[in-house]
Amino acid sequence: RRGVLSQRGMGCCFWGRGPRGAGRGVRRAPRPLDREPLTTDLSPLHVLCLDNEPAILEGMAALLTRWGMSCDLAASLDEARQLIAQRRPDLIIADFHLGTLQDGMDALAELQASLTPPPPAALLTADRSPELKQRARLRHYALLHKPVKPAALRALLSAMGKLAATKSSA
Repeated sequence: RRGVLSQRGMGCCFWGRGPRGAGRGVRRAPRPLDREPLTTDLSPLHVLCLDNEPAILEGMAALLTRWGMSCDLAASLDEARQLIAQRRPDLIIADFHLGTLQDGMDALAELQASLTPPPPAALLTADRSPELKQRARLRHYALLHKPVKPAALRALLSAMGKLAATKSSA
């Protein structure tokens, strides 16, 4: 018996049967115990996305809303400040290169400082330098490299959403 199960945005599952003993000698990797299915509900989360490229913002909005999240889109730090004044985000995602003197990491620090408690934040970048990784680690920012895979983004948002929930209930 063979089969495939696929659900948009959730991944695929394949299965099949072979002759008995055909898999002997094959070692399977252990499944991580802390791994959660991608069915985590992200719908209550509200995300602020900061990027100076309109096409990137539109793509993020399409992806996040497809996952049931709400989002505000800011093309500049000034716009982000205005949006935060109107609605507190649960999470903040910023591009590292904003096309200004201030980079995304400094923008995240300023935005988080304006909120108590500060929401979790992530930085998106094509920059893979060890210096940037170290800066992000020191500031406790999650770091995703472009091009960002939707599954990686969803896993990050799920983890950040859990962190935001524990901060707001504390």
